[in-house]
Amino acid sequence: MWGIELKEWIGWGFGLAGVVLAAWLAYYFDRKKKSDPPPKGDTNIGGFTGNVQTESGSVTQQIATEGYQAGGDMTIGMTAEQVAEIVKAAVSAKRKDSRPPEDLKGIIEALETLHAAGLAEAEAKLKAGQTERAKIDLKKLAIEREHEGRAADRRAAQAYRSLGAIAFLNDTDEALDACRKATELDSEDPDGWNMYGRILYRVGKIDEAEQVLRKVLSLGNRAKDKSVIGAATGNLGLIYQIRGDLDRAEEMHSKSLELHEELGSKEGMAVQYGNLGLVYLTRGDLDRAEEMHGKSLELHEELGNKEGMARQYGNLGLIYLTRSDLDRAEEMLGRSLELYEELGSKEGMAIQFGNLGLIYLTRGDLDRAEEMHSKSLRLNEEVGNKEGMASQYGNLGLICQDRGDLNRAEDMHRKALALNEELGRKEGMANQYGNLGLIYQGRGDLDQAEEMHRKSLCLNEELGHKEGLANQYGNLGRFHRDHGDSDEAKHMLGKALVLHEELGNKEGLATCYVNLGSLYLDKGDRDEARRLWREALGLFQEVGAQDRIAQTQALLAELDKDDD
Repeated sequence: MWGIELKEWIGWGFGLAGVVLAAWLAYYFDRKKKSDPPPKGDTNIGGFTGNVQTESGSVTQQIATEGYQAGGDMTIGMTAEQVAEIVKAAVSAKRKDSRPPEDLKGIIEALETLHAAGLAEAEAKLKAGQTERAKIDLKKLAIEREHEGRAADRRAAQAYRSLGAIAFLNDTDEALDACRKATELDSEDPDGWNMYGRILYRVGKIDEAEQVLRKVLSLGNRAKDKSVIGAATGNLGLIYQIRGDLDRAEEMHSKSLELHEELGSKEGMAVQYGNLGLVYLTRGDLDRAEEMHGKSLELHEELGNKEGMARQYGNLGLIYLTRSDLDRAEEMLGRSLELYEELGSKEGMAIQFGNLGLIYLTRGDLDRAEEMHSKSLRLNEEVGNKEGMASQYGNLGLICQDRGDLNRAEDMHRKALALNEELGRKEGMANQYGNLGLIYQGRGDLDQAEEMHRKSLCLNEELGHKEGLANQYGNLGRFHRDHGDSDEAKHMLGKALVLHEELGNKEGLATCYVNLGSLYLDKGDRDEARRLWREALGLFQEVGAQDRIAQTQALLAELDKDDD
């Protein structure tokens, strides 16, 4: 599959949104003359190499902020103008009597800390969007308070939290250090722990992030604070989701949704609808996923939350991508990208460049696809997002496969696999095992190919991931055909066909028809091969997969020529 665009990480004052990665279908195609035995590593006539799983974006787990933004995404590398806009919104919100938006609390706290300490010049600079003086003065203030003794610890922690909120705009390392000190000085404050967990999650330290979230949950339970409990529960759902425990993830997101409904928190409800949508998307329940993402989008629109809207446009785009509705998918992903560009969100832009790359890859425009995936990789590297990097290494590997550069492809897929293993991300591991299996298959190393496909199948079975299962059944069908076991090949391709029909995946169906047609041709049933290839051609034409249209037309032309 392609991978999930954005998981949302929510907090009462600070929050996270991550991407679960997105994988899509791409195939490279080799043909052989009917009368010749296939050379080592070649595919049989009509045989696309199968349902290669590609990844995008992010899955997951590219982290953006959920709730801690105002007209701008609190991610690394924002411009001075974008920072100034966020601070301006915070100043405006601070002047109002009503409860300030959750997404501005960090900046508001920084302004209040500077004001209370009498640091008027730093306060004025921050109000003007100039953060460096505020950061310097907040750090001095925090150090001074540290030296005053335990009575001042909470005030010092507040200064470090404020420093972390500002540093998070453009310096993750400084933000991480500030949040760590804040939790050391005030171990009872959930805001500090939640922000600390948010940054740990961003940099791929999932086990540490889980420990921090459990601390947040403990603090919420002790205080009987439903908003803290709801935030921590939903964020723990993201941890289970990245590890592939979808049942536990669904349980956590549903509990969080119930708490936010009790509190009347539309923002929290929107986040958890989105996260539940991602669980259903991974399972292949596209109708349920679309319902959840639609509800989330509606609430984000009502709240005027541009980042939330961008996330849900992206998630809906992925649903259309799975259904092979490329034009609608491109429209949704384009809307998402425009909003992320407006917000200055490098992480969000990285996600959608990657997802748009998958559309170009499906259409056979490899140069444009490479451009998109390379842009995404660069942005993910800039923000230190390991999951996003893994996704784009995998996608670039697929382009290398399509071009026949198997050595470069293997290097890319192994980089992706190593990062996914480091993250403990089962879906990403499954994708790369499948891709490596196709490389070994292309080289004629069928034993190693089978091992890789079986590993991928096993992980997809653990996840209950329909599209991943369909991909690997298709790959194993090709494997058994190469092995000369046509009955088992037909059985595997039949399983893949059923799942692609359930998903409404036209390109997956078309690929199965091509491969099944090749089996019938092997048996001498040219009429059935022709019928299946014509079915495939019609589906590829619906999708707009130009490469596959040309390849299938070539197969039919060769078949007709041989019949003359």
